[in-house]
Amino acid sequence: MKKVVILCYDFPPKNSVASQRPFSWFKYFHKFNYYPIIFTNKWDSKDESIITLSGEIHYLDCDLNIRSKTPISIFRKVFTLIETLTKWNKL
Repeated sequence: MKKVVILCYDFPPKNSVASQRPFSWFKYFHKFNYYPIIFTNKWDSKDESIITLSGEIHYLDCDLNIRSKTPISIFRKVFTLIETLTKWNKL
């Protein structure tokens, strides 16, 4: 069985359209001989890691980056520019 790592921000118990696609991957990948390992955001304090025969779900605390924590728009734009420029620093 091949292992597949899926990183997703939305996953049940959050009820959104974006959470349904990775949830369906988790439900049906084992039928095609894939073992999904899902890393997602911890929405509730009760969320814990779940390991079954058909896959694994790991709930992690996702911290927002510094750009999304800043309320002033000019600072947000500057942080976005810095993040974009440092991302391409590997040249």
